[in-house]
Amino acid sequence: MRISTKIRYSVRALLYLAVNEEGKPLQIRDIAKHEKLSVRYLENLFTNLRASGILSSVKGKGGGFMLNKPSEKINLLEVIKAVEGNISIVGCIGSDAFCRNSSDCITKDIWNNANTYLKDFFRSITLKDMMEDHKKRIKKKK
Repeated sequence: MRISTKIRYSVRALLYLAVNEEGKPLQIRDIAKHEKLSVRYLENLFTNLRASGILSSVKGKGGGFMLNKPSEKINLLEVIKAVEGNISIVGCIGSDAFCRNSSDCITKDIWNNANTYLKDFFRSITLKDMMEDHKKRIKKKK
């Protein structure tokens, strides 16, 4: 599995929101500028993140985007599913129609287990965890 640009950029933008929002919405153009991302691309990502309940938006003057829940309640698996859909390291997981050998495949259990471990790993990492790790790295550099 490759981590797509959509996933990486979504995580960067969400981390920026988590670190900087202080209870008020942030403008998408400010997030895009700081993260060196296209506003249009970020708008597309935010559409999915808002639809999934990770983000909320406020319209009007002083409006923008903000996390819809605390950073410790948003995990990486949730973000991945919002922008890319369900994780599947091989096509036969979740759909027997993908492979005609699916019902008696000798390796299917291996791929299912690997997929489960990967999901559990991403589920175990929250935005708050990533922010704290970042703070530790910055502190070590000083």
